[in-house]
Amino acid sequence: MKTTEQRIVINYCGVNRLFAIERNGEDIHEQPTRPNETDIIESLKSDNWTERFKDMREGKKVRVSSRIYFDMLGAVPPIKQTATSFFCGEPYSGNLHYYFSTENGKRYAQLKAVK
Repeated sequence: MKTTEQRIVINYCGVNRLFAIERNGEDIHEQPTRPNETDIIESLKSDNWTERFKDMREGKKVRVSSRIYFDMLGAVPPIKQTATSFFCGEPYSGNLHYYFSTENGKRYAQLKAVK
């Protein structure tokens, strides 16, 4: 059996008044209220890009971690961007691109046509 050791830490920042969930020294999620067990489990699941991508390929809208969201925003220039969402990906890769959005403080991704 393969096991991994993970260190989960919750920090509070007085500057932006957000609680941050950190896994192995890297912030993966932030929210304005103290995270409960469900929040922690959901943030760990949302930080697994491989599983999230499988669900996206099936046409699902999936929750992604803040780490994935900002990594994708910084990876390539957005194809289209608003205050709460952006499309990214190679411009000539087909009809569907990665669409990332923020709703109620949570981050989501899906494969979607640029409108």
